[in-house]
Amino acid sequence: MIFGVLVGIALTVGVAYALDYTQGPLVGHLVNWDVVQRRLKVLSSNIQAGWSKLTNR
Repeated sequence: MIFGVLVGIALTVGVAYALDYTQGPLVGHLVNWDVVQRRLKVLSSNIQAGWSKLTNR
C-alpha cells in the first residue's frame, strides 16, 4: 500500500513537471519549482538533523 502511495506521488510530480516544461514560457508554469526546491532542502536538512539526533552523532 505504501509503495502505491509513493508511486502515485512520483507520478503526480512527474506529470506536473513534464506539463510545465512542455507548455513553454508563454503559458506559464503550474508549479513554482524554485519554492519546491527550497522546501525540499529544508525538509532534507530536518530529516538529517532528526536522524543525527536518533543516532547520537
